[in-house]
Amino acid sequence: MAFGTRAPRRNPEILIVPLIDILLVVLIFLLATTTFRQFPTVEINLPKAAAGSPAEPPEILIVSVTTEPPAIFINREPVDLDELNLVFEDVARKNPEVRIALNADRDAPFGVIMRIWQEAQKAGLNRIQALTQEGVVTAP
Repeated sequence: MAFGTRAPRRNPEILIVPLIDILLVVLIFLLATTTFRQFPTVEINLPKAAAGSPAEPPEILIVSVTTEPPAIFINREPVDLDELNLVFEDVARKNPEVRIALNADRDAPFGVIMRIWQEAQKAGLNRIQALTQEGVVTAP
């Protein structure tokens, strides 16, 4: 006993062409209705230089401290700790705006590093940077 005929079912389909048409109409609508505002600008008349030279990069003095034996190097030249004040005074006389980059080993004696820092400040060199290396710190 068959109550009805079974018709084969069609697989559902999504037509993409009408979807593209609808998205194109929405895009045109948005472009047509969007207002393009122009924000007010400030007029600045900057002075002009007749002749000038580009600014020179500041001079950097690299001071390195090693661990074994505690040795000090200034721009890769070995320097004795007792001669350090003479070197800094000579550099300060030539260019008081020189920057010092202090590059010390992690296990270098702290007293040596502080003495270098103090000698530089005594000579009038106050632009001192301590160079570090980024690393991962783990909690004990």
